[in-house]
Amino acid sequence: MSTKPNVMIAKELFEVPEGGDPYLVGGRCRQCGHEFFPTLKYCPQCFEESIDEMPLSSTGAIYSWARVVQAPAGFIGPYVLGYADFSGFRIFGTIIGDDPRIGARVKLEVGPIRETEENTYSSYRFRINNQGG
Repeated sequence: MSTKPNVMIAKELFEVPEGGDPYLVGGRCRQCGHEFFPTLKYCPQCFEESIDEMPLSSTGAIYSWARVVQAPAGFIGPYVLGYADFSGFRIFGTIIGDDPRIGARVKLEVGPIRETEENTYSSYRFRINNQGG
């Protein structure tokens, strides 16, 4: 287990309820009802500033993926990046687990995505669910 400080990045994009599954946070306009991810200060459709946060599903399906073999500094390759569909939104992130394939079910989790000499960086990522749930 690493003793490096854990730095959460992009934490405005997700919530981790105590005792519950993490979920991404989208926005819904009070004026026109338009839904979007990520949450913004104003609606991208009608420019209203009255936005309610809404939880997205914690499970989704892989839309596309790619294996990164030549990793940039601080990342350990190879690793998989891709898009997964959650609650009607196509979200980009790191995919963890064996046998990535289009249509594979994934579950949102929070965990390490990068490490440097000083810190471990964590954020949301997608875990392949081989149990089909």
